[in-house]
Amino acid sequence: MSKPTKETLLEQERFELKPKSGGGLLSYEVWGHIEQGKTVVTRYNLAYINHAIHRGDNGRVLGFDNAHDYHHRHYMGEIEAVEFMSFEATQERFQQEWLEIVNQTQDAMTKIVIRTDDVAGFFSRAKDAAQRADRGEAFEEKLTLSFEDPQQMFTVLSEARRRLMLEVMHEPRTINELSHSLHRNRSSISKDIGLLEKMGLLISQRQANPAGHGIQKVVRSVAPKIEMVATLG
Repeated sequence: MSKPTKETLLEQERFELKPKSGGGLLSYEVWGHIEQGKTVVTRYNLAYINHAIHRGDNGRVLGFDNAHDYHHRHYMGEIEAVEFMSFEATQERFQQEWLEIVNQTQDAMTKIVIRTDDVAGFFSRAKDAAQRADRGEAFEEKLTLSFEDPQQMFTVLSEARRRLMLEVMHEPRTINELSHSLHRNRSSISKDIGLLEKMGLLISQRQANPAGHGIQKVVRSVAPKIEMVATLG
C-alpha cells in the first residue's frame, strides 16, 4: 500500500497594512505536495482581516478558500460557494473586492457637523432625509452630532478633546505619538479616545508594532473635516 501524500505549507505571507491603506491584515497561504516532479496545490486561502470593520469570523472581512472540499467566499460572516476558474482569477477578484471595501470604509464620511439644536430641528432634518431618499436624490455623506444643551456640547467636546481630534484629522496617530505631541499622559488620552469612539467621531485599530514589539493602537478620524455650530438663545 502506498503512503498517503504529505501535504505541506508551500508559501505564506502576512501583510500588515497602514491605517491610511485601510488598516488590518492581508494574508495568503498555499498548501500542497509534489507529484511526479510537479507541484499539486491542495489548499489555499486569501483573507483580509480587520477587527475594526468586522468582529465576527475572527475579524475576517473578506476571504476566499477551498476548505471543507469546496471553493467559497467569506464576507462579513456570510459564506457562499463560488465557481473556481483559476488561482490567478481568484486572487484578482479578491484584490478588486478588497479595494472596494477600503474605498468604502475610508470615504464613508466626508464631513462631520457638531451642532446645537432642538427636537423640532432633528425631526425636520429626519423628514427631509426621508423625502430625499424617496426621490432617489444624492446624500452629502456627512455625520451630524446634535446637542440640545450648548453647555453639554462644549463639556463633551472640551478643548483637550478637540485638539486630539485635530491631531488625527488628516493623519492617523498612535497613542504614544498623541501623548508626545499633546503633552498628555496615555491614560487620559485613552479615556478621551474611548468616549469619542462611542460618539462615532474616531476609529481606533490595534496593529502590530512595526518595530516588532507587541501591539499598538492607531487612531484616526472618521472624516477629514469637522464643522461646529452653536446657537445660543
